[in-house]
Amino acid sequence: MRVSPTVALMALACVHPALAADPAPMGAVSFFDGACPDGWLSYSAGQGRAIVAAADGEQGRATGSPLLEGESPHHEHEGDVGIRMTGSTIRPFGDDPTSRRIASSGVTPFDTIVEEAPADVPIVRFSPCIKTEAPAGAAPPGMVLFFETSACPAAWTPLDEGQGRVLTAAAPDEPVGAFGAVRPLDDGEDRKHAHSIRGPVDVEVVEDTVWSGCNTCSHRWALDGTYEYRGQALPASSGLPYLQLRACAKDAPSGPLITRITHGADFQARPLAVGQHATVFGSQLGPPEGAGAVLQPDGSLARTLAGVQVILDGVQAPLFFVREDQINFQVPYELAGRSAVEVVVTWNGEPGEPFQLALQEAAPALFAWSDDPSRLIAVHADGSVNGPDNAASADDTLVLYASGEGQTVPPGRTGRPSEAPFPVPLAEVEILIGGEAAVIDYAGAAPGFVGLMQINVRMTDATGRAPVILKVGGVESVASASLYGE
Repeated sequence: MRVSPTVALMALACVHPALAADPAPMGAVSFFDGACPDGWLSYSAGQGRAIVAAADGEQGRATGSPLLEGESPHHEHEGDVGIRMTGSTIRPFGDDPTSRRIASSGVTPFDTIVEEAPADVPIVRFSPCIKTEAPAGAAPPGMVLFFETSACPAAWTPLDEGQGRVLTAAAPDEPVGAFGAVRPLDDGEDRKHAHSIRGPVDVEVVEDTVWSGCNTCSHRWALDGTYEYRGQALPASSGLPYLQLRACAKDAPSGPLITRITHGADFQARPLAVGQHATVFGSQLGPPEGAGAVLQPDGSLARTLAGVQVILDGVQAPLFFVREDQINFQVPYELAGRSAVEVVVTWNGEPGEPFQLALQEAAPALFAWSDDPSRLIAVHADGSVNGPDNAASADDTLVLYASGEGQTVPPGRTGRPSEAPFPVPLAEVEILIGGEAAVIDYAGAAPGFVGLMQINVRMTDATGRAPVILKVGGVESVASASLYGE
């Protein structure tokens, strides 16, 4: 069964606004307000620690004990203070155990205690996570991330002004830059500091003190009873646990910038399959006015369009549509069997930064209307479009369009419009309509189209707005979309 090419092409030319990027290359360390998301693992080395930008050769060094939940770092100082008095004297307290001889040096030592006190470091707790899985997105220029590696990755520059310093968020009206101690932390340094201390010492008044060598100057010793003292506490640890990692800032892009690659049917970012429609979102990807697909003299889809190329592991992809912020392309069948590929967009010969894209055997998705993504493109046998005013009865035949079925029999041909014998998916195709398994009369290449799967399916007993789930090889579509039954 064939339908109007105009209906199918509506699915190919959908242009959606760019989606938010996943701005983290593999190995990046960042913080999250909650659990680590998919593609990230909990970074145990950073738990309970502040992060300090490491200088050359210092990454991975840790100091201090990690802070416990809600704990404020405390520290204490040991004091060493004495009272200096001139002269040499003897204080005859008889059997008093506190009797002592004032040393000839004139210093009277005594013990002092400096109470433990909080470091008053402002702390906010988030989950430290490390990026472990593709796809990895592009970071905006100037973004700062931490890395365990000895050098920053490509297109990232060491954050020189932050080396040896704790990164702290600036308030809106504050200047951005270094402040605080002039000298940054050295390799693994647990910086110490000291406090000056001062205060009064009460001295007991002693009657009839005998001053050695002065029989005529006997008087009450320490008549005032109180002496002021000054001293210096011994240096102590700052008490701040931290971990040194490489801090890197994202370079400004000089060419095409990929921020996200999605499925071409439902615009969801996830692993893709060979042969399917895919969409690149970003900036400086091509001309501002946009350009549509072009067939070459040999009948295949052009792989260079308005100066734009999409290259996956060295293989150029056929192009459906290019514009400065979006490219629609086919994932080449030549990449079958790979779990990840590197994607590069070039425009007028200038390449952008590579983008890591994950692949899997199947990634099915059904095409929906761009103005209502919850409503599938479904066509009745007479060529009319399914909708609330044109619902399908049980056992009526509907034509759906999908992409992401993976490798086919016979093997798919990249960029070639399908022709008889029409390829069918290697894996089993299933459809649930309103939760009920539907009978499929045909599931294979849409005649005359590139990378498009046509599914002729019989309507179930579902009525009203019935959700549809497509499965290929056990892999389910992820977007929620529906058709109408009566």
